[in-house]
Amino acid sequence: MIQPYGTNVVTAEGKQWQFHYRITAPPFNEGNNRLNWSETLRQTQSLSDAWSRHCLRDLHLDIHSLTLNIISCAGFGLRQEWVNETIGNHESIPDGHSMGFLQAITTVVKHIVPILLLPTKLMLYTPLRNGAMAYLEFERYMRAVIDTEKRKVDANADYENLDSRGNLLTAMLKVSASEARNTPGDTKPTKKTTFSDDEILGNAFMFFLAGYDTTANSMIYGCICLALYDDLQDRVIEEIDRVYEESEKAGRTHLSYEEDYPKLTYTLCFMVSSALPPAPNKSPSLLTDFPNAISRSS
Repeated sequence: MIQPYGTNVVTAEGKQWQFHYRITAPPFNEGNNRLNWSETLRQTQSLSDAWSRHCLRDLHLDIHSLTLNIISCAGFGLRQEWVNETIGNHESIPDGHSMGFLQAITTVVKHIVPILLLPTKLMLYTPLRNGAMAYLEFERYMRAVIDTEKRKVDANADYENLDSRGNLLTAMLKVSASEARNTPGDTKPTKKTTFSDDEILGNAFMFFLAGYDTTANSMIYGCICLALYDDLQDRVIEEIDRVYEESEKAGRTHLSYEEDYPKLTYTLCFMVSSALPPAPNKSPSLLTDFPNAISRSS
């Protein structure tokens, strides 16, 4: 059921799961962590700049846009620039497409249940037509990216996407190609050794689906807790300020994944702890005025 684009590591079983795991596990490494770190810094700076220019923002939309931009780069190798307005309003649409990439992928997530349950052709003749169109558009975008990256990997085993070195899609293609190259050419393989395009697309989409909404919602809840609980906010800000000062003393102009991330122990505990503060019984206006709520301690 959970394979809108093809068999993936979530839906596979037995030996087929072992095959999928063998190719999808290696991309989750320090290279991808480093890319997530650098792209998060870049995108968060853009969000901070937008908040400084527009006092009243929608926290829900902004954090979802932030998460989407980061995962687009770290997951698919597609670097996005920050757009102040709601996703899709001012996104450029390439020739031959009916919607932009970001709009397509967010619409797919919004309609994921009917996409999984209903035939796409049927959805095209219902009020769910927009979800079906987004499903088809996202597939077209991704197949074009897969085709481009695959040709580059086939031509050069050491190929790296310079704009998104360590992204999951390219790394998965490299592992798949390596499995095929390591199979002797003069013998008939006894087991499958490489992913089909459908399997690449299926796994890439599951990477996104598993990380996008959960990450965005965790950050939204964390931001609200920081705005409501002064002691938590003060400790997080104190730790971040200290790490920035130590980084500047060491001669670094930007925070480093290798040097600075391990020092953010309290901030990490705050985000991953199961003992986060209870859901706040406060005004929902925090969702639209979060920057003003937290700026008092900045």
